[in-house]
Amino acid sequence: MKTKVPILIVVVLIAIVVFLSFKNKKTDAPVVVNPVAETLCFGRIQEATPTAPYHVEEHIVLTIDGTSVTGTKRGTQAGPDMTNGYEGTLSGSKLDTTLELVYAYTIEGSTGKELELYTFGTNELVKKRWVLTEEKRNGSTILVPDHKGEPTLITYTKEVCAK
Repeated sequence: MKTKVPILIVVVLIAIVVFLSFKNKKTDAPVVVNPVAETLCFGRIQEATPTAPYHVEEHIVLTIDGTSVTGTKRGTQAGPDMTNGYEGTLSGSKLDTTLELVYAYTIEGSTGKELELYTFGTNELVKKRWVLTEEKRNGSTILVPDHKGEPTLITYTKEVCAK
């Protein structure tokens, strides 16, 4: 019986030493908190008028993961000389409340790319649209804003994302 007591004391002492060593251990490694990706949905309807004779309906779904942004944009437009649908992907980056996205789309069987600039808030997304010019980037053609003059602002309102 005498040999069991010293073994029990040794086991308890080892447990206390291990506990205290973990309790007092400090780390210099920063705590990294991964932001949770957020999915936001926006839409707009533009009724046809005499000066803008096209009815337009667009829907945008964005996933913002830190500074990386991906998503989709799809829409329809109908007017006196055309009716069509279009859709494509959005990819780019976020800096504060500004999004710089490349819209890679298909419209009437043709494909293209356009650099789009947006600002966003809690309940809306605003596209800044300037006249577009063609530019070669990485061996392909992309439409880019010329930034001359004031942009036309196109407002999308926040909507519930379809499941």
